Amino acid sequence: MAGVFDVRKPYFNLDERQVFTLLGDVAHQGIEASLAGKLTHQLDIVAGGAFMRPRVTGEGVTLGRVGPRPVGQPERTLQLNLDWRPARLDALSLDAGVTHLSRRPATRSNSVFLPARTLVDLGARYRFEVADRDASLRLRVTNLFNFYGWDLRGAGAYDQIAGRVASVALAVDF
Repeated sequence: MAGVFDVRKPYFNLDERQVFTLLGDVAHQGIEASLAGKLTHQLDIVAGGAFMRPRVTGEGVTLGRVGPRPVGQPERTLQLNLDWRPARLDALSLDAGVTHLSRRPATRSNSVFLPARTLVDLGARYRFEVADRDASLRLRVTNLFNFYGWDLRGAGAYDQIAGRVASVALAVDF
């Protein structure tokens, strides 16, 4: 799937008094593409990306009260997910995911940007039966390389990216 887009709408965010209000207009122009399916009998892929040029226009930008980039909008977003099922172990599947965001404005004035980041996740799932019921054991490690950084929660509001997290989950159908 591939597409071209040009989305225009009013731009609302916090002004210099920290009041949520109309600051101008915003345009998101770009392309997006995705691919999903089987690469082989044992390997599935879901991949996609968006490349855009987000821009703010209006009096606030002209007067320097608002930056030309909307808060939190990266110009590049990429995602890749793979799921592999080994031929001799039908009950096992291994998965990997990679997510990339380019740098993005963190403040209305565009004086602060969050840097680009790439996060990698790995997982495994084993399917079996417990008392004649379908069950699965899921192991997962998110942020595999323990990337340290910040997520944006709003204009000038930040949250720390969770470090490496390992989890185990058991699910049984009843």
